[in-house]
Amino acid sequence: MVDRTAVAPGETPPFKHLGTGRLFYPQEVGYGEFAVMAGIDDEYLYLAGSNITGVKLARTPDTPSSLADRNQY
Repeated sequence: MVDRTAVAPGETPPFKHLGTGRLFYPQEVGYGEFAVMAGIDDEYLYLAGSNITGVKLARTPDTPSSLADRNQY
């Protein structure tokens, strides 16, 4: 797990891929590619993605076990 507060702006965090390394598939909205927001309510991590119909928002509980579980979004 990467501490998102320890990564400097513009720096690439050291990711480790779980399973296939893919949480969302090419035909789906790429949540997290547009923006990732944390600390809004100290309970959820918000991921924004976009497609031809506009910007989409997904959220998951901000816990290590739920971040890589697509059933939590």
